[in-house]
Amino acid sequence: MALCTRSDTNPGYGVSAMQGGSVEATNRRFPSDGVMLRGRTLPFEPHREGLPPEERGILESLGTRLVVPLTAKDDTVGFISLGAKVSEAPYDDDDREFLATVADQLGLGLASLRLRSQQTDLDDATATQRRMLPTTIPQRHGIAIACSWHPAKAVGGDYYDVLELSGDRLGLCIGQDDVTLVIVAIPE
Repeated sequence: MALCTRSDTNPGYGVSAMQGGSVEATNRRFPSDGVMLRGRTLPFEPHREGLPPEERGILESLGTRLVVPLTAKDDTVGFISLGAKVSEAPYDDDDREFLATVADQLGLGLASLRLRSQQTDLDDATATQRRMLPTTIPQRHGIAIACSWHPAKAVGGDYYDVLELSGDRLGLCIGQDDVTLVIVAIPE
């Protein structure tokens, strides 16, 4: 048995967990745009399908007898590769129905984990960007300087700073996305 999931960082589906099968297979990836899972939501026997040699070869190295797609809404998030049953009997309709029900729950769980992971990444990126901004703004007599940062998206490319320069001068730095930073010296 192998659990194969789609990654946000590597293309395609990779083996996330495995019991039995070839260790070599854990390093191979199924293409996310491959034939095997296209339009499939129900368990199927891959040896009865006209799969490309690369996909068929990986499934054979895993000892796959049944593929169970894992979906969340209309998104395929992975699949389970099952070997032969202990009894060696073929998978019947009851097996497939049970596995499809389990796959629905597992697919939703995996999608939820992915969303939580993405939210954590966004929160970390936002916190990192916020730490790059100044916590205090130098002030000079006769000039009031105030700054505020509110990204339009979860993470933006905006940056600002007010720097103390030599004498009584200040430097104002403003950056927005891919625009070059502008530095203006405010004279005494």
